[in-house]
Parts: sequence; structure tokens; C-alpha cells
Amino acid sequence: MKRLPALLATALLSLPVLAHDFWMRPGNYRPAKDALIEVGLYVGDLGIGEAVPRSEERIVQFAAMTPDGEKKLLGRDGLAPAGYLRTSSDGFYVLGFQSSPAFVTLPPTTFVSYLEERGLDAVRQLRATRGESDQPARELYSRSSKAILKVGEQAASGFERALGLALELTPGKDPYVLPWNGPEGPFERLPLQLTFRGVPLAGALVRAINLDDPPREERDAQRVLQARSDAEGRVWLSLPSEGRWMVAAVHMLSLEDRSQADFESFWASLTFEVRRKP
Repeated sequence: MKRLPALLATALLSLPVLAHDFWMRPGNYRPAKDALIEVGLYVGDLGIGEAVPRSEERIVQFAAMTPDGEKKLLGRDGLAPAGYLRTSSDGFYVLGFQSSPAFVTLPPTTFVSYLEERGLDAVRQLRATRGESDQPARELYSRSSKAILKVGEQAASGFERALGLALELTPGKDPYVLPWNGPEGPFERLPLQLTFRGVPLAGALVRAINLDDPPREERDAQRVLQARSDAEGRVWLSLPSEGRWMVAAVHMLSLEDRSQADFESFWASLTFEVRRKP
């Protein structure tokens, strides 16, 4: 029974490979100085999810780049929230999480749906060319997640920090000062760059969901913003409403050595908050 929380954490971290998102949700995106912030990890669909307990064996990186340098996000293994952070100075705090790879085998219909939903057309076509569309898929996967917090109103830089995550989304503008374009919106376009191992990733499907007003069922999925990254890994998103937003992407490689797995996927998410100015 003592091992149950850790086993639950590992099981929940395995769920996202079935095309569920994985994201970081701090208790406050605009905290005051010297505040203690709970930092949760969540897994779910269309912005609706469950808290994932901390699993030390799966953590490669769980830290924040702060105005005072890097700070580890500490917590207790097997418990949620997964970490805690104290804001000691004004400025931007860029939180990052990286998991170790895990393995799963997916039924062919599940894998095809997953590829279609996440825009992984090249992998779907490769499996068709190999005559493997009706075969199970063996996959390694890992998770990267970021969140941006802003303490005080004077910070002008720091939101654009890259953390060296395997797959990473980084904004090109401060999301906390995006202009609101009139009573019907949307906000001014937010540029983001997607990188894989530090190199811009082209042609990836990037999705955005308002976590405060998520789609409640599949037929509302048109409320998910979608864009493909250009040759420089950039996308521009016109966020239609204020609130806490999650931006996410998936990248998948076909493995040359298929003795253990056929593919390796890398998942990324970024969360932040936007508000209309009075």
C-alpha cells in the first residue's frame, strides 16, 4: 500500500501517450513577491484533466529560471501538487519539466486516431507505406512542459527564456501585455517558436486551448486553435479570450533500431495567462 501513490503517478504519466495532453498549472500566474506557489502537473483531454502526483523516477528536470537564477521545484514523491516555488523577486519565472522516456504499445486504431488528431501525417503515411497501418505500434515517449509566471508589472524580459527541453515552445512576445483588439477581440497575435533539441521544428501542428473555458466535448473541438509551424518553427496565434491558455505540440521520429520500439514521440506544452487591460 505504501507504493500505491508512486505506482499511480507512473500510471498517470503513461496515460498521455493515448493522445492526452500533459501540462503544468501553477496556482497563480501573477503571484505577489514572496508568495509560495503550488505547481501542479496535469493530464487530460481538451484542457480538462487530473492532477498527476510527483514521480521522482520520471523527473529529468523540474526547475524554474527566475530573476535570482535557477531554482529546483521541490515536492514529495507520490503526492500532488508535484512541486512548490517561492517568488523571491519581481520579474518573470519560467518553469520547466522534463520526463524520462517511457514505453507503450498501442492498438492500430488508437494509434491511427492519435496520429490524425496530432497532425503526425508523415508517420501515418510511413506506416501505410510499410504496410503496418493495421499493426500495433510500439512507442517511446517523453514529456516537456513549461509555464510562465509574472511577478510585478515592471518586468520586460525573461519570458523568452529557453530551458533546453527536448521539445520546447517559447513566446516571442510577453503574453502578459498583449493588446486587446476591441470589444470583440481577439488579442493581438502572439508569436511562438517550437524547437526540437534546440533547432527550429517546421511543419508541426501547434494547438491552443483556453484552460478556463475548455471545449466540453468532441463536437466543440473547433474551439481548439491550430496552426502549423513555418520553416523557422514559428506560429502566430490570435487568442480570442482572456484566461489561462495551454499551447501544445507533438513531434515523432521513426527509429532506425526497432528492436525495442518503432517510434519515439516528444510532447511539449506551455501555459500562461492573458488579460484585457482596463
